[in-house]
Amino acid sequence: MFIAGIDAGGTSTKCVIVDQSGKCMIRAEAGPANPQLVGFKQAVESVKESLNRACTGIGLDRVDILGIGIAGVGRSEDIKLTRDHLDSFFLAEEVYLSNDGLISLYRALAGENGIVVTAGTGSIVYGLSEMGNLERAGGWGPLLGDEGSGFYLGLEAIKAVIRSSENREANTILTEIIKDELAITDLFELIPFVYQDKLPRHQIARLPPGVLRAVGQGDTVAVEIVNKGIQQLVLQVVELTTRFGNKELTVAVNGGVFKNKLFYNIFKEMLHKYGIYNLRLPVYQSDIGAVLYACAEAGIELKISNSTL
Repeated sequence: MFIAGIDAGGTSTKCVIVDQSGKCMIRAEAGPANPQLVGFKQAVESVKESLNRACTGIGLDRVDILGIGIAGVGRSEDIKLTRDHLDSFFLAEEVYLSNDGLISLYRALAGENGIVVTAGTGSIVYGLSEMGNLERAGGWGPLLGDEGSGFYLGLEAIKAVIRSSENREANTILTEIIKDELAITDLFELIPFVYQDKLPRHQIARLPPGVLRAVGQGDTVAVEIVNKGIQQLVLQVVELTTRFGNKELTVAVNGGVFKNKLFYNIFKEMLHKYGIYNLRLPVYQSDIGAVLYACAEAGIELKISNSTL
């Protein structure tokens, strides 16, 4: 028996196949799969491509069980629409589809109750109570929220640089950082970059390492941007602990932005100010979370013997 897990995110789609002993056999990747950003057709194509690449790599035609966690499908209507598109392909004997929040819970907490904070291209906070209730905060997308995400930090840095150029913001080393990262010489080049390319979310989401370097150098503008974004993530965690009535819940972090130690440490310090101390890194990689989710739905007990290849 072979079980596949797919983490279909806003930047890339990651697939892993494990055997019945829990051994990871192969991993593969494809393009972005958030249907709110790339459309349902492209999202499904990315899911299909990642699975086909993984199956081809170990000589399989298909897998027995497939779990998919897909970004941007928080509503039941979105789940149904995605499933309708997926049903045109025979991907596996059994297919279980959910949003990426539930997958992140399995990934970070191995299915146990707690809270997971995701800050990647976008951001969202999910919690699973001791009673099994799933709750969320944030996750409103790039135009309405996503505070603390890669896109948020990058876009706020661009806005600050523009204000600084017009003496509406303090001088900031972000100006040169943004120019270097985007390979531009004049800030007016930002206009076609942003608007003609219909808000290049993934390119903007790659800017945070430079923003965080500026924080490390004491740039006040960068510090304010990062602190504001992190504070919103922390307040979302506080909101869920309030709903659950338990500040002792484990909080795990997830997503590329948290790989930066400075960002992680600031987040940790802010959590402590609200009396929240049980912070940890995820147990597994994101695609393993999709495997565990599928196994839970199928009523299969599976212990992962090696989470990396």
